[in-house]
Amino acid sequence: MVFDQAPFIQESILALAEEGLLGLLFAVGVILLFLRRVRPTVVTAISIPTSLLIAFIGMYVTGYTLNMLTLAALTISIGRVVDDSIVVIENITRHLAYGKTKRRAILDGVQEVAGAITASTLATVVVFLPVAVVAGMAGELFRPFALTVGIAMMSSLLVALTIVPVLAYWFLKPPKGHEDVDPDDPAQVTAARGGGPRPRRRAPGCTGCTPRCCAWCWTRSRAA
Repeated sequence: MVFDQAPFIQESILALAEEGLLGLLFAVGVILLFLRRVRPTVVTAISIPTSLLIAFIGMYVTGYTLNMLTLAALTISIGRVVDDSIVVIENITRHLAYGKTKRRAILDGVQEVAGAITASTLATVVVFLPVAVVAGMAGELFRPFALTVGIAMMSSLLVALTIVPVLAYWFLKPPKGHEDVDPDDPAQVTAARGGGPRPRRRAPGCTGCTPRCCAWCWTRSRAA
């Protein structure tokens, strides 16, 4: 007697895909809960499907298909692929609070955390490498799972260092109502320590004509 298991397998794959979509929505909700800002949440939310899309391309190149193990790997990776983007977004926002232009804030913010998130991602990928090189039936079974997780992790790193800064340039705005001290600006650090008046935030196009900046630049910065 022939027993067809294909319908049960298809139902399991569809159920796993639905759980992955629910996990993505929950991840976006948690990000919004803690960031408490819509624009950074939108940037981070866009990075999740982008990372998974790049992971799909990597799976296609390596010859792996969507099955129970690879879908489970992608579902597990959803919560991890967003970590690098959150770190980059928060650091860019911190530099925007210093009064820097968007371009300078993005360059400085990404440069500061690039090494840290690269090390963190590579450490996670290395954890799964022993599973990918196991010999025998166990290796054939779990190798797609381990390699899919690794591809998804590397995709998240690529997105965090390339696509997220571009999205931040489009979506993020400098925080309003306060201005933090830029540790890279000696004048602001000296003023914060009580060594002199703190210079006002420079507007785009300011050449720094005086230590406290000219009236035209101050008017431009208030308008911005």
